[in-house]
Amino acid sequence: MNNFNADNFNQTKNAIMQNPASGIFPFHAHLKWEDGLFCKVKIRDFEPLKIDEPFELGGQNRGFNPVEYLITGAVGCFTLVVIINASLQNIKINSLETELDTKLDLGTLFAAVAGGRHGIGDVTLTLHIDADASKEKIDELVQLALKYSPSINSLNIPIRVIVDKK
Repeated sequence: MNNFNADNFNQTKNAIMQNPASGIFPFHAHLKWEDGLFCKVKIRDFEPLKIDEPFELGGQNRGFNPVEYLITGAVGCFTLVVIINASLQNIKINSLETELDTKLDLGTLFAAVAGGRHGIGDVTLTLHIDADASKEKIDELVQLALKYSPSINSLNIPIRVIVDKK
């Protein structure tokens, strides 16, 4: 359903249900600075992601900035969880687009604002979905995505960041 491989998904799910420790999935990103604020990030076997800042923030506008990658991950993960749950429930999706809006207070970055939030503010997701399902079923898919999306949930909980200098 929806070109989602439920067999692979369910095999992985069943293996993790039998051995929860096997569900700890490592992620790795390797960033290489090029010049200015331009960097390339290698993840798995894909072409490197380009990171830069817009001209207004001292960059050369040669790639997304880190906040844009953060919101890309959040909107992507939320949407994929909607698709996964729709597919597992045999709901055909005819079209789907998701928008994410948030704001970043640059005043905190430049220390012009004391005590402000050093990160994005509230996130608004707008889901444009045409699916063979009732409004109530779509609402259920949204709630499941909010509950189970790892990226969305990572925005909601404090995490510890450890810097290992080598």
